[in-house]
Amino acid sequence: MATSADSFKTRDVLAVGGSRFTLHRLTTLGERATRLPFSLKVLLESLLRLEDGRRVVRQHIEAMLAWDPGRPPEREIQLMSARVLLQVFTCVPALVDLA
Repeated sequence: MATSADSFKTRDVLAVGGSRFTLHRLTTLGERATRLPFSLKVLLESLLRLEDGRRVVRQHIEAMLAWDPGRPPEREIQLMSARVLLQVFTCVPALVDLA
């Protein structure tokens, strides 16, 4: 996988148990990122991780950081989901969805 452009300098490395993991720290972006709802923080992290200068560009990230709940969005952003979390305790919801 190609590395991201990291135009906001959020990329960092986390070392745990002898392994190294690349991550993007939203705290680097300051108050603009911390005020976002959790769901938009997930999208922002995805944009930062996938920024390549072609499909995801700096302007997509800036648009997310400029989000204002009181006005309609002015720009569409890329959504390329990479993580799906499904919490099922009894498997009933999954079986109902399949049915």
